Amino acid sequence: EYKKISVNACDPLGVACRIEIENFFEDDEVWKELVDAMESENGQGVLVIKGLDLSPNELEQLLHKIGKAMNADPLKYDRWPGQSKNIEECPYLALLGNYVARKDNDLGVKCKKGQGIAEFKPATNKISEWHTDGSFLASPKQAIALYAPYNIKDALPLEGGETRFASCVRGLRLLSPELRAKACKTSAVHSWETFMRFLEARDPSRPKVTAEDVAKKPDQTWPLVRNCTTTAGGISQECLYLNPKNTKRLIYKDNENAIPTEIPKDFIDELAQYVLDSGVYAHKWEAGDFVIWNNSKLLHAASPFDHTKYQRLLFRCEFKGKEVQAPLPKYIPCTVESVAWGYLSRERKPVLSVQSGDVVTVDTVSGSESVLPINFDTEWNIPPELKLIHNHVSDRLGPHILTGPIAIQRADPSRHCLQIDILDIKLRSDWSWTFSPSRTGGALGTQANGIEFDVPRHTRLEPGAGWAKPSWGGVLDIAPFFGVLGVAPPQYLPARVSSIPPSEVYGGNLDLKMLTAGSTLYLPIHSDKVLLYIGDGHARQGDGECCGTALETALQGTFRLSLIAIPPSFNHRARAETNDSLITIGIVEHEEQTFETAAQRAISSMLDWLCLELRPNLNRTDAYCLISVAGDIRVTQLVNSPTRGTHLVLPKRVLPPLIPSS
Repeated sequence: EYKKISVNACDPLGVACRIEIENFFEDDEVWKELVDAMESENGQGVLVIKGLDLSPNELEQLLHKIGKAMNADPLKYDRWPGQSKNIEECPYLALLGNYVARKDNDLGVKCKKGQGIAEFKPATNKISEWHTDGSFLASPKQAIALYAPYNIKDALPLEGGETRFASCVRGLRLLSPELRAKACKTSAVHSWETFMRFLEARDPSRPKVTAEDVAKKPDQTWPLVRNCTTTAGGISQECLYLNPKNTKRLIYKDNENAIPTEIPKDFIDELAQYVLDSGVYAHKWEAGDFVIWNNSKLLHAASPFDHTKYQRLLFRCEFKGKEVQAPLPKYIPCTVESVAWGYLSRERKPVLSVQSGDVVTVDTVSGSESVLPINFDTEWNIPPELKLIHNHVSDRLGPHILTGPIAIQRADPSRHCLQIDILDIKLRSDWSWTFSPSRTGGALGTQANGIEFDVPRHTRLEPGAGWAKPSWGGVLDIAPFFGVLGVAPPQYLPARVSSIPPSEVYGGNLDLKMLTAGSTLYLPIHSDKVLLYIGDGHARQGDGECCGTALETALQGTFRLSLIAIPPSFNHRARAETNDSLITIGIVEHEEQTFETAAQRAISSMLDWLCLELRPNLNRTDAYCLISVAGDIRVTQLVNSPTRGTHLVLPKRVLPPLIPSS
């Protein structure tokens, strides 16, 4: 139930409604609610409005209204060979189907009675029929809309002729880690010429495109895994981007330095089958139906029908889109102005404001004046800004020097959570420091025998070789990550909180060593700006960080920051995943609470993630048993008393099939 409309979920995706509000064309709140419903977890980008009686001019008015709510303008039609004729005074509309004009100049088209006036593509049930529209363009279409005219009730097939949809977001979730990794390293060359030759081969009577036509629409190369922009407030979701119908070839590149190689196009069909396996909604058309869908995250296809027996007529419209390519990273250097020493605040002014889906590179530094090594000016690489920060930043609360905050535009805490894709982490220095602080004494406390407090040990880092040489001898592998990734605290907490205690509800000092490059962290948000803080760089750390510090050092991180719809299982608790594992986090904040309580919270979150979202066919008892036999409960927070924390790690490879076999 929204404020002004009521929607029903379609099976297995999409939402449908009837609008019974007078003057709804003028009500911006209605359109916002329609777009929210469309992009909900149930909607997956498909919206059906029933019973609309619209003239072509009124239909264009509707398109502009919903386009405004989606932040995507309708497009005037670029007519290709074989497409429908122009509709007089309606440049945004085209006609689809095998409809034959029933009078001269029918439907505003200059024509004779008995003439075919719509574009007709006979459909099949082959997987090659599934597609996304306009992927061969430099700016593929954001959304597509179809309308079955209310006053022509006999121009729809009684059998067949449905429009079918499948979610590329859900399809990506079904991939194994290996298949997902391969897809992430593969790009497809999308070709308008390939698409048109496909249509010509299927329908020999179709007008042939010329070399001059082809030259106007050059090939486009897009990644198979992308962040799609949703139509609800610009939030993003990771999904497959496929078009079996017009893929010219596939290019695989194992890493940035590898030579690209061509791989068989069968891989596209394999991935498309996963999308279909995630569930297909087939819309059976009735007169007055209006259907709009997010073209950037769905595959669609028409069902075949007997075109010698039935006619089919639909109005069609396209909405302006954006390039599929990821944006260039934005950059935040570490300066006196860009750091917050020891706190996260919802009142601090952002140092950078970005759109959802943007990529940001962030520099960080680490440590107060007391941890600098002897002869640091000559023997060690100290980031020059660290000394300036020491000299000029006096507003200090906790020990961590954090960069930020970063604002993300158009966030809505009631609808969104933050997805942080950690794309890359680099060392910025050739040394790190480690000590046990006298404030706490680490896990052993301040009365521990034989422990020197506040005396730093310095470790030489070799970034190119990937190892570290600590002062006590031996060699350690480097596994860099950020100890602090956190957003502004919620309203029921002080406006400014210390960076020391972590939290399930805003993240912060999680010290979760699995958050290395390639992992993803999900955080609740509490501000319409989000306000993300990053810091506490570690070259390496053990679970629990028992002495109180790790190999503390300066890092540079590159992140993709995306607002996503709050998943049904989220419960406003931080969680994470890697290519191989699901990770839930349990944190307790009071002296009387124990690790057992923290573990129970992590287990409860994993049960919800499995049973409400990833494997809804799995009952909680079986999921509980699965966690017991295949999951590991590990210590996250041991030294930031009274906070205690655990994380539960469950390998993705042990998950049962999404749909159990007989």
